[in-house]
Amino acid sequence: MSVSRDTPPAAPPISPTPLLVCRGAAVTLGGTPIVAGIDLTVSAGETVAIVGRSGCGKTTLLHLLAGLLAPSIGTVEAHPAALMPQRDGLMPWASARDNAALPLRLAGMPRREARALADGQLGALGLAGATHRRVALLSGGMRQRVALARTLLTGRRLLLLDEPLAAVDALTRSELHGLLLAHLARDGHGAVIVTHDLDEAALLADRILVMTRPEGGTDEGAEPATLSAGPALAGRPGERLDHRGGDALRERLLATLGANT
Repeated sequence: MSVSRDTPPAAPPISPTPLLVCRGAAVTLGGTPIVAGIDLTVSAGETVAIVGRSGCGKTTLLHLLAGLLAPSIGTVEAHPAALMPQRDGLMPWASARDNAALPLRLAGMPRREARALADGQLGALGLAGATHRRVALLSGGMRQRVALARTLLTGRRLLLLDEPLAAVDALTRSELHGLLLAHLARDGHGAVIVTHDLDEAALLADRILVMTRPEGGTDEGAEPATLSAGPALAGRPGERLDHRGGDALRERLLATLGANT
């Protein structure tokens, strides 16, 4: 019996583990179609930015991905996700540290240990001097950072962030971009980030998706919104805009969004 000397075929590359798989999903609320035909996969180690005009259904989409809304058709399969909503949902009577520590306490962690971890995360977000202050006494930007700290302390591998830095001043936002990039670079993490800031999308994401409605459907409820691929990004997350596509990238995004006004 002869033995084959052929070189065995190369093993196929191993695909990153998907944290989220959405196939043909749609959401209808009160008989009105909001989003439809949503196909989205987010792998471990990947950040996807979603841009679109106000009222096009981006927040509804995040609620679908988080499991807060059931798809009217299609399927959504996802690892447990941490959702950071536009409205911070903080407890105004509690301190910043106790708000940030809430997911740790709910998971059964002793108060002292949870508070220590919350203090560390708040310090990294520039709130070291405000950990004891009641949330009701904090500015909008500070509250948003507390909400971000709470989200990061969930320990969830999949993050769903709805305008996470919208209320933060430009200098602080730049610092927080670095911290968020470092967190997302950890093994096994993935994220979907909704933002109106095209530069922020290009800075943080591996991919940009654009949410639009058919021509003439500018208000939520007129026509269901869909997702489409945005312009390809050069370079890697964290690099300057001119390394990721520059003005040409911004113009292509604006043209795509402007075509749906």
